[in-house]
Amino acid sequence: MPRTPEFELAEKPVDRFTRLRSSVLLPFIVLGVCLATTGTSWFVLQHQDEHNARAEFVAQARQSADEIRETLMGFEEVLEAGAALLAASDTVSPDEWRRFIERLDLPHMYPGIESLNYAESLGPDDIEAFTQRMRAQGNPDFKIWPEGAREEYAVNALVEPFGPAIARARGFDLMSEPTRRRAVERARDTGTMSMSGRVRLLPDTTPNPRPALLLFVPVYRRDSAPDSIAERRAALVGYVTAALHVDTVVAGVLKQRSLPLSLSIWEGGQTTPDALVYSKESPRTDDLPTFSADVPLSFSALAWTLRFGVRRSAAPIAPGNKPLIALAAGIPLSLLLFGIAWSETTLRARATRLAKEMTEAVRQQAKLLDLTHDAVVLRDRDDVIRYWNRAASDTYGFSAEEAIGRTVDELLKTRYPEPIERIRETLARAGRWEGELVHVRRSGAEILVASRWAVQLGPDGKIDSILETNNDISERRRLEASLLQSQKLEAMGTLAGGVAHDFNNILGAVLGYGELAQGAVPPESAVRRYVDSMMSAGLRAKSLVERILAFSRSGVGPRVPVHVQSVVVETLEMLSVALPDNIRLEQSLCADDAAVSGDATQIHQVVLNLCTNAAQAMKSGGRLIVKLDVVGFDAPHTVITGALPPGRYVRLCVQDSGSGIEPHLRDRIFDPFFTTKGVGVGTGLGLSLVHGIVTDLGGGVDMTSEVDRGTTFSIYLPQQGRVEPISNEDESIPRGNGAAVLLVDDEEMLVRLGEEMVAGLGYEATGFTSSVEALEEFRADPQRFAAVLSDETMPGMTGTQLTEKLIAIRPDIPIILMSGHAGPALAARARTAGARDVLAKPLAARDIARALANALSPK
Repeated sequence: MPRTPEFELAEKPVDRFTRLRSSVLLPFIVLGVCLATTGTSWFVLQHQDEHNARAEFVAQARQSADEIRETLMGFEEVLEAGAALLAASDTVSPDEWRRFIERLDLPHMYPGIESLNYAESLGPDDIEAFTQRMRAQGNPDFKIWPEGAREEYAVNALVEPFGPAIARARGFDLMSEPTRRRAVERARDTGTMSMSGRVRLLPDTTPNPRPALLLFVPVYRRDSAPDSIAERRAALVGYVTAALHVDTVVAGVLKQRSLPLSLSIWEGGQTTPDALVYSKESPRTDDLPTFSADVPLSFSALAWTLRFGVRRSAAPIAPGNKPLIALAAGIPLSLLLFGIAWSETTLRARATRLAKEMTEAVRQQAKLLDLTHDAVVLRDRDDVIRYWNRAASDTYGFSAEEAIGRTVDELLKTRYPEPIERIRETLARAGRWEGELVHVRRSGAEILVASRWAVQLGPDGKIDSILETNNDISERRRLEASLLQSQKLEAMGTLAGGVAHDFNNILGAVLGYGELAQGAVPPESAVRRYVDSMMSAGLRAKSLVERILAFSRSGVGPRVPVHVQSVVVETLEMLSVALPDNIRLEQSLCADDAAVSGDATQIHQVVLNLCTNAAQAMKSGGRLIVKLDVVGFDAPHTVITGALPPGRYVRLCVQDSGSGIEPHLRDRIFDPFFTTKGVGVGTGLGLSLVHGIVTDLGGGVDMTSEVDRGTTFSIYLPQQGRVEPISNEDESIPRGNGAAVLLVDDEEMLVRLGEEMVAGLGYEATGFTSSVEALEEFRADPQRFAAVLSDETMPGMTGTQLTEKLIAIRPDIPIILMSGHAGPALAARARTAGARDVLAKPLAARDIARALANALSPK
């Protein structure tokens, strides 16, 4: 018991010490953490300066490499322009070459190019004639140097800018020096620009010559397009060469950089002394570059290694003040926190933690706004921009510095879908608004954006700020409009093709029975006149169906060389009979044997539609002039349907003296079903069909018109060599010898007509309206029939399906398919199934007779 007070007295100092230790230790822990944080911040900022400097250095190095490559691409364009000039002319005089170089303005536009030359490719047998020619041009002392016999020469013939220093380069043989020769041979055999290794330019006689390179572009004969090495060597004329100083090219690029970059260039991937092309400054052991980066550069046949460096003495990479600021601010702050923690340890720790969390949240939100693809703009109640994210800069072209502080309407020239007062009422009422706005980019281009607005209210309950999010939907709207137009045209084409197909079956019966009636009545009788009129109307209907099928692209045949002049002559002969007496047809056809790749029917439709439109435009009569010739263009030729590439074209001109076309209608003349004629006069498909056929064949359409003076349409079709003219000799209708023919068509009227036509041609016809019944009849006696004539589109079993089954029973049976919707796709299916031929409805007796005769003729 006596010990208890003593024990209690001893306990109290221990408890006090424990509590004192806890209260003192925690502030020291805070102080230690703060000092450690300060030191860590100093270390991180120190290395961050180094990292930022390295990143800036690498970015400028890569940008410099890209600009060097773009400079070389510009040099290549200069050489290609010189090659084009030389290839386009048999000879280029020194004066012409000088004027061409002066127009290029090399010192200002292409600094680094010391001279632009032309070296002519020669063989040993060409030396004497070349030397005499050069002396005849005013160079009496001209000679090829250095002397010596070589298998191939590349001698400088044109040298510009010509002066005392450059003059000695004239006559120099590039094949005499190994470095130049390797580059020349590479350009000759690849057909692309080639670059030599480091050379001494001929005017440079200093002990330490400036680093220089030579560029070479081959020049081939203008009538050749060589593909192989042998063809290139055979077609070679010479080389356009450019001599350039590497230091001038590099200096023009590096002087734009904020960092004092050093640069060394090696050829290929080896950084050996032998491969060194250029070095801006020699490395020194006492001041080595702090940063160094190797950037590969490849261009044409060129492969370089570019080594960039920056020295420690460069100011932009010197240590910054941020680490010192961190130390200067961190130590006092640590002491301050130590004092606060001493008195309010728990409260301060909680406040510090909350502050860190809030700071990180704000930082993450700012990062997220910069990561979004939508343009985010924050503006105050006066519409002044206070925040502008990275996507807004990408969308509109204005940087954040340029945008912040200006109003949205001033910066972007906004066009609203409704009055701005109504939008503000919606914002005040609902707190948000959505709609589409038109903004103007920095470049002046208008864009359509989907815009969403949300507001933040201030303490007074009024709008304090507006957060606007915009998404550029201009391209999406254009694609939607283009897709809608394509779907409309596709639907119109499908409808047109389907209607024409069904109408062909009806028209086939009309023309078929009309043809039979023509042969059954006396030529001079009234009934014959009636039948002839009916056949004329039917043929007009057939022509209309052909136009509709061509418009729907279902009647286009395979492309073959077409003798254009024969087709034009045939069409004009047919047209001249139908022209009114008050229209005089004049023609000048000078295309001879020129051919185009296409379908003769297409050419016929183009001529017929243009002439028909021209005749309908001359209600009071006039002159219809048709011209056909061949023209050539050395440069792109612009017509109203686009630009035609250089080449030779067959040109068809149709000129009338009619009413002309009003200016406001000229943009619509090629629209399907658009016509200015009265009801029943035109279909509106003529010019649309012409436009579709010509552009599909790779050509173009041009048009000139004056109101009340007339119109001229010019058609340009790419010439594809020459072809023999079409024979116009009449062919007799071949007749059969009583062979049995199986006839299949789901239209009973066409079956009856076909039986009469086939029987009239000397065959025994057996007709069926069901493909299934026809198959059963054939299976019962496969050797009975000599040939099969079948429609393609039938219920139950199509013509191609019937063909496959008949071929499986009897492989040698000749089968001919008929269709009112014939085209390349059906022809391919028919050949695969085993059919011999495909005929387009409506058919004439001559068509059936010729097809049966070909199918039954011995192979």
